[in-house]
Amino acid sequence: MVKNLKVLIADDSTEFSKVSAKILNSYGMQVILSEKDGLKVLSKIKTEKPDVLIADVFMPNIDILGILDELSKMEQKLRPLVMALSSYANPRLEKEILEAGATYYFIKPFDINIMAERNGWQKSLKNTLLTKKLITL
Repeated sequence: MVKNLKVLIADDSTEFSKVSAKILNSYGMQVILSEKDGLKVLSKIKTEKPDVLIADVFMPNIDILGILDELSKMEQKLRPLVMALSSYANPRLEKEILEAGATYYFIKPFDINIMAERNGWQKSLKNTLLTKKLITL
């Protein structure tokens, strides 16, 4: 079971962010909201040290690819698992984002409950968190 899981959400829809926070909180996750601005997201990552980043692909100042590039320069144990959100289905962009280091790429709208229940990202996160010692076996 994952304990003290921190999720940072950066999306332009206040409604999506608030609903997502409520749902993820119901799964025992701590949620931090950020403005949809790549520079502010990077700042929150450094100060809040989230385990997961759920962010829109297209943001002012730095997009998700720029964020992934900056994260690649960080210590492995400090990097959050990244879930990219987009309103556009673009296989080429999706491939580029996943190759740059994102774990998942979601097309909006989607059901946040389904995302929260998915075992695949939780297994990826479990492997990441082993070095942070935030889980119990």
